[in-house]
Amino acid sequence: MSGSVAKRSADAAASAFRLTYEVGLEHSPTNPWGRAVLTLDSDGSACVENRGVLFDPRAWRGRVSPEAITRLRAALASAGFPRGGQTRLVPDAATATVQVRDGGREATVELDWDEAQRLPGYREVVAILDGINHRLSGGALARGRDAYPDLVLEAGADALSG
Repeated sequence: MSGSVAKRSADAAASAFRLTYEVGLEHSPTNPWGRAVLTLDSDGSACVENRGVLFDPRAWRGRVSPEAITRLRAALASAGFPRGGQTRLVPDAATATVQVRDGGREATVELDWDEAQRLPGYREVVAILDGINHRLSGGALARGRDAYPDLVLEAGADALSG
């Protein structure tokens, strides 16, 4: 690969948008949803992996609409991302961690999932991401509400070994 092609490829990778949303607790016997890790890329590809003590590991892949990325960016900006995270979390609380890599920069916020429902901006961020999880998983991940059903264009199960 020539130097200029390699540089363009590296520049594209550095500027690509990737959001990772991690919610729930994998090892809590009182949490029926376990831990879900959703990854969204700028091209709309999406994958959610789910692990918990009450079920075997599972995963789903799909594609979200360009509007999903646009809405997420707007909600993150409205929330003041990455500001607004929790400084102290209650033990065994369901946490929601949002990590964004965009334009070569990376930022993360960690929230109590219940508290996020009361925070302007983050309420919408979590609602969008929980809705995507719900749609990708065919309803298996029903945390929160499915407020944005039009944001997932396609979804299907994916093999995941434990």
